[in-house]
Amino acid sequence: MPLRFMTPSFAVWAATALLPVVAVCAGFGVVTVIVATVVLQAGAAFARLAQGLQAKPGLVLEGISASHYVEKVRWALDTLGVEYTEARDVGLLGVLLLGRSVPRLQVDGRFVISNSSDILRYLWGRHGADRGEFLKPTKEIVAFENKLDTVLGRECRVWCYYNILPNPKLGKKVWGIHDTTIPKWQRLLLDVAYPVLRAAIKKLLNVTEKRAALGLQRTKEIFDEVEEMLSDGRPYLFGQQLTLADITFCSLAAIVIFPGPELYGRGTVATVIPRVEELPAAMKKEVNAFRERPAGQFVRRLYAEAREIL
Repeated sequence: MPLRFMTPSFAVWAATALLPVVAVCAGFGVVTVIVATVVLQAGAAFARLAQGLQAKPGLVLEGISASHYVEKVRWALDTLGVEYTEARDVGLLGVLLLGRSVPRLQVDGRFVISNSSDILRYLWGRHGADRGEFLKPTKEIVAFENKLDTVLGRECRVWCYYNILPNPKLGKKVWGIHDTTIPKWQRLLLDVAYPVLRAAIKKLLNVTEKRAALGLQRTKEIFDEVEEMLSDGRPYLFGQQLTLADITFCSLAAIVIFPGPELYGRGTVATVIPRVEELPAAMKKEVNAFRERPAGQFVRRLYAEAREIL
């Protein structure tokens, strides 16, 4: 699952220790390392203050605008029809400055649940009896969800980062530079520190040509498995009704399908989602192939049916 740390203090300590190493390994000079470390510490202090001020009643979904794991939780919340707000961070900054895993659900300012599958279990317990039947965690469905989270979610993320991060304009867009719901100081920091943040994520997730190729292959294997499940004509992965497996697959696969900025997040994160024509040529070719596959058409159908703009 996505990176997580025990506490914000530990996250900042680890980031402060790791950032100079990453920057040096990436070829940045001593001055850049010093400036990046100072900025990180200042940003961490400001972020902790802001975090203390933003606790509020109700449900608050914390995360990265474009995150496919956040989209999974967002889709479940929207399907339930419950009210919630979002607190968004730029790319890595939520992890580096606050120790946030992605996603997190803050409940009434009293406690926080991390990890998309744990959040869905909480929502099942809270709403399953009245409107959350689709979240029912049967043994078979949970096993498949875990496979999607740990294989599809991770592997397609590495492949996407490998293709997108070399293009600063596209990388900054995906990390939220145009998302005005993200604090302005984070967007300014992203603009200045993008090369260092890019180097950090490449080190943390081992984003290399070899890993990207493996990630693409494993993503295709998951698509093969999904297509086998759908081959008997069923409308959903586990039969005639929508389940959390459908939401998980479609959300995680969305970053290789690109259903459109007007559909991803129900249009609420349109400024961070590229259209297919914006992608690098090699990536665009693979994305178009995914979109035409039966599993890709399944994702596009569910997005069209359930994720229309608000």
